[in-house]
Amino acid sequence: MDNTETKPPKKYHQEFEKYLQANWRHDWKNKYLNYGSLNRRVEKSDKLKGTELKTEMDQFFCDCIEELKTVNDFFKEKLEELIGKKETLEKEALEMKEKWTAVEERKSLRYDFHLLYVDFMMLNNYQKLNFVGFRKILKKFDHHQLKSHKKQCTDGEKWREDNVENAYFYSCNKIGPLMKEIEDFYASIFDEDKDTTVKRLLYFHSEKTQKIIYLIPSVFLVMIVLSVVLMILYNIFPIPIKIRCPDTSQNDKTFNWNILLKLYRGPLWVVLHQFLNGLNILLWRKRNINYIQVLGIEPRSDFSGKKFCLLGGINALVWWLSIIAFFFAPALGVSHFIFHLLMAILLILTILIPIPYLTFIQRWLRWHLFRVILAPFFDVGFCDFWLADQITSLSLVFGDAADIIALYSQTHWYEQKWTCITRFTQIWWLKMVLLCWPYNIRLIQCCRRAIKENSKRTHLLNALKYVTGISVIIFSMLYGAYHLPVLKILWIILSVVSSIYGIIWDVKMDWGLGNKKNKFLREKLLIGSSLLYYVCILLNIILRFTWTFSLSITEAEILDTEITTTIFSALELFRRFMWNIFRVENEQINNCGGFRDPKIKFELFNVDSTGNIYPMDMKSDTV
Repeated sequence: MDNTETKPPKKYHQEFEKYLQANWRHDWKNKYLNYGSLNRRVEKSDKLKGTELKTEMDQFFCDCIEELKTVNDFFKEKLEELIGKKETLEKEALEMKEKWTAVEERKSLRYDFHLLYVDFMMLNNYQKLNFVGFRKILKKFDHHQLKSHKKQCTDGEKWREDNVENAYFYSCNKIGPLMKEIEDFYASIFDEDKDTTVKRLLYFHSEKTQKIIYLIPSVFLVMIVLSVVLMILYNIFPIPIKIRCPDTSQNDKTFNWNILLKLYRGPLWVVLHQFLNGLNILLWRKRNINYIQVLGIEPRSDFSGKKFCLLGGINALVWWLSIIAFFFAPALGVSHFIFHLLMAILLILTILIPIPYLTFIQRWLRWHLFRVILAPFFDVGFCDFWLADQITSLSLVFGDAADIIALYSQTHWYEQKWTCITRFTQIWWLKMVLLCWPYNIRLIQCCRRAIKENSKRTHLLNALKYVTGISVIIFSMLYGAYHLPVLKILWIILSVVSSIYGIIWDVKMDWGLGNKKNKFLREKLLIGSSLLYYVCILLNIILRFTWTFSLSITEAEILDTEITTTIFSALELFRRFMWNIFRVENEQINNCGGFRDPKIKFELFNVDSTGNIYPMDMKSDTV
């Protein structure tokens, strides 16, 4: 969707104050321009006249002088400190080069240069961000004088020219040459070419980290192979297999392998989804899509796809060990279900307990999951609704959770033999509530945005999409409970409406495609060729209607209902993976969600960077 097609809201969700907070270096946060305070003072002056207005204007410029002094002093002090570090580090490097004694010394030296280079980069960003902040607030001051008091005012512009543009932090041009000197010195001291130098300075990985990152996918592949071997050895493959219940009164009963499927497919889907999100990030980086800015992630953080896959690998290891322990439980003299509960606890702890190299991703997930769960009490950012959309594709996990809760709510569940459970006790209303929960979160987010922002029609139409999804779940569960033909008809009708609605919204609104002038695509395509977009649109249509295949297969009794549900829920994970790619791409190009001021544009970042802000043009609002 092009920006020209809709009016941007008057109050953008991401004003410059929030943008500044999202991109500052946290240990310097008190040294940045206090844009919020100055902004509130400008807005306060709208209601004042005469002497009060003049007093307020004088106070505004006094505050600007204080802020300018803070920024200027810190910049000068920090620059001198970094220059001193640079000289000391270069001297140490030259002394060490003459007598390299240990590999660890070289690693330590590389890491010190990496930290120094990043500090210079962040100081450069500090310089640019503060200047843009001063220019924007002074421009806003002049604009408000004209708008509120009907008089032309250039006091803000003049103050900027006389003070800000003559300040040391703005006029200093030392950082670029100093960074170039570090690159050249690093290349000479370690005998590397320029491209390798920049990569190492920006993105430092110890060999230990590299081994861990690449070990987990290998372990995951080994787990799959060993699982298949164990299944064959213990005669539990293919599904189903007759296993006798130890209870003599139930010797004629056959165990239903759907029990094991329900216990373990939910966690597996979460793990696979983490891997797919990691692949999303790797693809965005490869295609120069600035997901760091779109998702509102701290620019200095290392939010990489490899680390997302690493978190998924750790969870996969927990999942696999739980299954193995589940089968060996009798030999250990404990209940099978103890290991299932232990797995659930450990999967939660992988988010709560800091893991080396993954602390930022864990903190990011904790904070945004908290905001999603308490959606009515938080403003909705892009990251919040994006994460909530991921959860809607994992609705099967919540349905299985309802059945598992029903199992564990029984008395003496820990004494039951898993081979003797022929089915789960259904609490259909609980299952319906949990299945609807992700859609309710998105519905609340849409309604909150409709109330807070100007583009009410768009957000209410988006909310209607989730209402249809909730309706489908409700009538599906009611039909499953009461088996009335009229409920089945209503369920099918609502499913068709929901699927068509979802397809149109995905293609037109979320992906920004469907423009007749551009052959039903859009002007800018960053992911690949036009053919790829057409193929993905077709796949999205097919995957939105997979429920029709599932219904047909179940009615014809070709496959068991649970196996069919498992297959098509896996296809939904792939559809979400595909949706993520184009949704973030469209947000960068068109700002279709209205989460940022359109005057602040995104620049594509270099693949070699770690997500730091690209150097800004001081003469424009481009960041």
